[in-house]
Amino acid sequence: MSAPGNSITRNAPLRAAAVTAVLVAAAILSCFHISNLDIGGHIAVGRETLKTGQIPDTDFFTHTVTGSPYPVHQWLGEVVVFGVDYLGGTPGLVLLRMLIVVAGAVLLYRNARRENAPVAVATAIVLLLIVAARPRFLMRPMLASLVFLPLLQGWLAEYRSGRSTRLWPVLVLMPVWGHIHSGVLFGVLMLGGTLFAEGIKQVRRTAAIGPAAFRRLGLFSAVAVALPFATMALVNPSGLKPLILPFLFFRNQSFRTMIGEYRPVDLLVDWPFDVVAIAVVLGILLRRKRVDLTDLVIVGGFGILAFQAVRGILPFAAV
Repeated sequence: MSAPGNSITRNAPLRAAAVTAVLVAAAILSCFHISNLDIGGHIAVGRETLKTGQIPDTDFFTHTVTGSPYPVHQWLGEVVVFGVDYLGGTPGLVLLRMLIVVAGAVLLYRNARRENAPVAVATAIVLLLIVAARPRFLMRPMLASLVFLPLLQGWLAEYRSGRSTRLWPVLVLMPVWGHIHSGVLFGVLMLGGTLFAEGIKQVRRTAAIGPAAFRRLGLFSAVAVALPFATMALVNPSGLKPLILPFLFFRNQSFRTMIGEYRPVDLLVDWPFDVVAIAVVLGILLRRKRVDLTDLVIVGGFGILAFQAVRGILPFAAV
């Protein structure tokens, strides 16, 4: 029988090759020209915010509707975008996007390995996910969710497995995320889904954490959910409307017809997502160990959102 140390040493080249593959693939797939037409609007809002020292609440750059209500739901992200564009121009924005995508891919790989996925499986999963999400790698504040969602998921997974008692980072992440982009509501959904599933596991006595730890999770989750709303109400002149406005578009049929990213998944056009969805279903069916209820709720919920609108493919890939 070989010693554990020898096994670790022997697998080191494989792990290094896997991480390298993830890094290179993420960098290549995110290194392309900026094609989203709204980048100018993001830069303008960031510039105006820094220039005036306050978050805009009326349209100041559209000639035909100047002065109309304009709730800004991603002011902090737009300040960052403006700053990067001011200092580095288009190459700086492309580099920022590459760094975000690479960081998200690394976090996804780390989360998969923490759940004991073999190196080859974890690598294949991450590569498949970034290929599926590639059309959504647009240079806009929403891209930050590709980092924030796996961060949140990793912290929650560590806590609910009993491997960690840390929850305070969630209280820092959520309000910052809320001002960068309203995608923080994906974080709210993740916290809610986790609490729901863990509550069922408490009743069935199958949870890895005890009742006291579950109550602590509930308390921290409630505070974490309240923070983005409370801070938005304090600093944004448009109040809470900016947080929920983008998600109302999912239910607006005319808007979904006009804006392509709110259309439902097309099984032919969005074939990389189809492959990921099929792989997830097969993985659940063929898995020898019983699938954790919390993981099932989270993946299933985000999968349904992705099918509703292709905009949801990015957060689905991140979980």
